[in-house]
Amino acid sequence: MIKISNISKNFGKKIALSDINLSLDIGEIVALIGENGAGKSTLMRIMTGYLAPTCGSVSVFDNDIEKNRLKALSYIGYVPELSVLYGDMIVYDFLAWISNIWNIKNASSAISEA
Repeated sequence: MIKISNISKNFGKKIALSDINLSLDIGEIVALIGENGAGKSTLMRIMTGYLAPTCGSVSVFDNDIEKNRLKALSYIGYVPELSVLYGDMIVYDFLAWISNIWNIKNASSAISEA
């Protein structure tokens, strides 16, 4: 379960998000839609701990994203619009490299099945 509580984000005087509250249950599918500049990417970055909120909190299975980010992220995945995939790597090599960094066991067999 993901719980977003009173999330706000300001960039200087610009208010990107204001008092966002949302709860997502296991198996629930949700889409964030809106015009450019609506705050979708900002909310996703906050939900994954890449960006700190001005105020509010996000928890994933009761793990606060700011206090226990690695545990919270072990339950979710995030693929941003602009990937960090290196131009000289094929997708398999990139996934194997990330798996190695995170010390994920048996990742190569899971990757080859995909």
